[in-house]
Amino acid sequence: MLKISTKGRYGLRLMVRMARNYGKGPILLSDLSQMENISLKYAEHLIRLLKPTQLLLSYRGATGGYELAKPPEEISVRLIVEALEGRDYPVNCVHSPQICPISDKCPSRIVWNKLEEAIVQTLDQIRLGELVTDND
Repeated sequence: MLKISTKGRYGLRLMVRMARNYGKGPILLSDLSQMENISLKYAEHLIRLLKPTQLLLSYRGATGGYELAKPPEEISVRLIVEALEGRDYPVNCVHSPQICPISDKCPSRIVWNKLEEAIVQTLDQIRLGELVTDND
C-alpha cells in the first residue's frame, strides 16, 4: 500500500506549525523542530526540500526564521507532500507506461490510474489551514 515516509509526515507537521504561526512573523527552525520533536538536522533537510516550492519565506538575522509565503488556506497538502515525497504515486507504470511491456493492454492499470486520481484529488482538496485547529 502507498506509504508516506517520515519526510512527508514530519514535513507536513512543520508546515502545520508554521500555519499556526501565520501572520505572527518568522519562526526559528530550532523552535519549529523543538515544538514538533524533530531533530534540527532533519528539520533543516525538510526545509531544503520545501524551499523550492516557494511556499516558504526565509529571513536571516536576529529576527530571522521561516514563515509561510501565503495564507494556509491557499496551500494544498498535495504541494507539500509532492515537494517532500516526489510525484511517484502508487505504481510507476501510470506515468511511465514504457517501463511495462503490456501497459497498453494491462487489465489492472485502470485500478492504478483511479487510485492515483483519488490520492491526488484528496491531497489537492485538503488545505493546510484545515489542519490548524482551535485546540492547538
